[in-house]
Amino acid sequence: MKTRSSRERKKSNAGKYMTIIIGLFLILIMIASVLNSSDTGDSIKYKDYKFAITEKGYLTYKNNQPILLVNDPRSLEKIEVDDVYFGSVEKIYLSHKGFVPNNFVNLPLPKVPVESTYDEDYSIERDIPLKTCDDANNKVLVIMIKEGVEVSTFDGKCLIIQGSRSKIDRVVDKIILNLHGI
Repeated sequence: MKTRSSRERKKSNAGKYMTIIIGLFLILIMIASVLNSSDTGDSIKYKDYKFAITEKGYLTYKNNQPILLVNDPRSLEKIEVDDVYFGSVEKIYLSHKGFVPNNFVNLPLPKVPVESTYDEDYSIERDIPLKTCDDANNKVLVIMIKEGVEVSTFDGKCLIIQGSRSKIDRVVDKIILNLHGI
């Protein structure tokens, strides 16, 4: 009878050890998955900022304010743009020919009315007021977006962004970074 009860105890102890080993193994897997989740490529680092890669683009925060870019901020390094500032404008006109970059809404514009205007051909055709850089002043900012030869200039009153659609998106992202001091 001793043998049988010893065997039963050994089986019972073996079962307990196996349960403990499986439990520890599962705990190690869970800990490893948590530790690895922060390094799965779901974010990138750029100039001391961590950008999360989301469905909408690259997201970071500065002073609890979200900053969303369409493009990887590292790809914007070589893009040169004039320093843009908005001062005390009271109205902004967005002049374009049907194409507005997806990331335009991410520009940290002053909380003033923004009206859409179009290029000369479209404005004449539709009888819509045309706003150009000539209409810009200290209170009225004009942002002109055009497809064509790549250029980006800002004279304090008028911001011109011109290029291919993808280049325009990249320039807008670079302006967003500059306005946030990144």
